[in-house]
Amino acid sequence: MRYENFASSWATDFAKPRASQCDCAKKSSCGLLLHGQAPAATPAATTAALTTVRQQAVTRKYGYVFVTDQQMPNPWAGLPSYFAQLMDVIVPVGVPGG
Repeated sequence: MRYENFASSWATDFAKPRASQCDCAKKSSCGLLLHGQAPAATPAATTAALTTVRQQAVTRKYGYVFVTDQQMPNPWAGLPSYFAQLMDVIVPVGVPGG
């Protein structure tokens, strides 16, 4: 994992290229985990927010991305409420041309 943090921190760190750039030798070695990303007011807005994270991750050379609305102390204890949307948006990150 190259980056794991609150989704709100990713937005701030993304503005600083060196802080969020994956510098792993291979894209397949680089993962991004974000937690605390609440669903937006509408499903379309949630999809748009996840699409933005996906585009940012691709720009910064991440090969794996997972985003959840789960909170600390263990945000990895369950799947996000928008899991189906996440799979529709995020899965193509590792697909050639995706």
